[in-house]
Amino acid sequence: MGKMVADDVLDGAVGYFENNCNKMTICSAEPTSYAEATSDYMLAEVTVDADDFAVANGDGGGRKVTVSAQNNVEVLSTGTGTHIALVKTSTSALLLVTTMTSKAMVDGDYANIPAFDFEIGDPS
Repeated sequence: MGKMVADDVLDGAVGYFENNCNKMTICSAEPTSYAEATSDYMLAEVTVDADDFAVANGDGGGRKVTVSAQNNVEVLSTGTGTHIALVKTSTSALLLVTTMTSKAMVDGDYANIPAFDFEIGDPS
């Protein structure tokens, strides 16, 4: 018996970022909570909105959301960036954490965050 899930169902998951995420942070360690992503480990932050997220077909099926690159993000604390976090500030929710190429950052400098995507595959 075959398996399937409609794109609309998967869009509900990947589209959540588009409708709810409003901040992206660069962190010095892997955050496991909103507080760690927005305070304890945060080196830089940038406001994002629905225009920074694009939902499309996944690379291997399913659906994905591509998060736009963020350039010239002011670094607020000195440290080594290792992770990117997406958060929803109104509910203090940590939505997604991903790794980044490790980069030394100095307070007052500017950093670039490359585009990345998150994918949910079709059932197998």
